[in-house]
Amino acid sequence: MSTSSPFSFPSPFQAGIKGLSEVADRLIDSAQAPVWLQHEVQHRLVLLINHVLMQEPIACARLATQANKIVVLHWRHFDWRLQVTPAGLFNLADPTASSQLALTIQTTSVADIFQVLLKAEKPNLQIEGDVQLAAEMSWLADHVQWDVTHDLARIMGDAPAQFITSALQNLRGRFTR
Repeated sequence: MSTSSPFSFPSPFQAGIKGLSEVADRLIDSAQAPVWLQHEVQHRLVLLINHVLMQEPIACARLATQANKIVVLHWRHFDWRLQVTPAGLFNLADPTASSQLALTIQTTSVADIFQVLLKAEKPNLQIEGDVQLAAEMSWLADHVQWDVTHDLARIMGDAPAQFITSALQNLRGRFTR
């Protein structure tokens, strides 16, 4: 007699996710996005990070102490160079400028990165460079969180924002078990 629930996801569901991850990994390894597209994606991510930072004045004040320093984030064959501004925000750095801190994400699988992000954990990093800047970056990762519900509520109202956030949290719960 079987004791498994008839409502649990069958193993082909998980195999399907693994298959999608493998396809994504192969695409990332084989395809090189145009430079202009990489720049635009990086620029939009900087805007999002700055939006979140501006909601935390303490974070901006702490980051401002590291003004003009450059952090480079490596993942696979991608590099993302950020310069700390005097306002305690980030800007895209000159690709030829030397960095004071290098963060290399050790996890290479797209699925593994996705799982880490869903669980709101830090990815496995190799850290090289300025210790104080690394400490500030760690503090930011530990203490600054995006209040998605608040931002959605400004656009569509409280009730729809709560509904969407709740649905996303339920979906997240299914993938992080």
